[in-house]
Amino acid sequence: MKKEIRRKPILIILILALLALFSFTARKPADGVPVLLYHQIVPDREYETMDKNDSIMPVKEFKKQMQMIADAGYQTISLDQLRKHISGEQPAPDHSIVITFDDGYQSDYSLAYPILKSHGFQAESFIVTSFLNEESGDPERLSSREIIRMKDVFGIHSHSHGLHTYEYNHNPLSELLTENLTWDTDLSLQTLEHKELKTKEDLDAYAYPYGKYDDRFMDILTFLQVDLAFTTEKGYVRPGCNPLSLPRFGMYPGRFGQLYRVLY
Repeated sequence: MKKEIRRKPILIILILALLALFSFTARKPADGVPVLLYHQIVPDREYETMDKNDSIMPVKEFKKQMQMIADAGYQTISLDQLRKHISGEQPAPDHSIVITFDDGYQSDYSLAYPILKSHGFQAESFIVTSFLNEESGDPERLSSREIIRMKDVFGIHSHSHGLHTYEYNHNPLSELLTENLTWDTDLSLQTLEHKELKTKEDLDAYAYPYGKYDDRFMDILTFLQVDLAFTTEKGYVRPGCNPLSLPRFGMYPGRFGQLYRVLY
């Protein structure tokens, strides 16, 4: 009798977990495009010995995730195609997906680039322009030369110039003066053009540092003629979405079930 009583809570938990899984899966809208968010990819041996955090993924796991996306019949689309999907100008094909990387880590080029290319995928890299290797001297960050080499796979966009800091993350966005926020955003966009990492004709996209944004920030992006901007909020991109507050699904190590639920 006691064993039966003990089993019931476990059974209830399992049933609730399954219901949660299937209810999430069932919510994927037919016209919804998932946008995935990655940060740094590292060699497997390095990952085994380093301090872990959710923004770092071993390369073997990234390979498996890309294979999972390919096996599910997904194909990547460009941000211009995503823009047209949002506006209703041209619906995205079935099984469309967008892959993004934040912060401008060198692993975008050395590790992610060849894997993406092997699948015929394209992706988007959001660069903190003050972190560029030639600006910061940080070997973990992309150089302009590497960015140019990977442009057959990656679109290049802004993730601010100098806002990706501890102080910015831990202070209210409202405390940052409008002129400073405008100056930083414009400087980042201009730096990408000056270094010939993109042209004036390219679509301008922005990823909010730490996902923080408000109406004022969106007004600044509108003033600077930015076409699309991405948050860290979860959800699918659908026709009629606000193009300056687009959701993304953060991808984290050891959570293959998460990607499965996003795809199906």
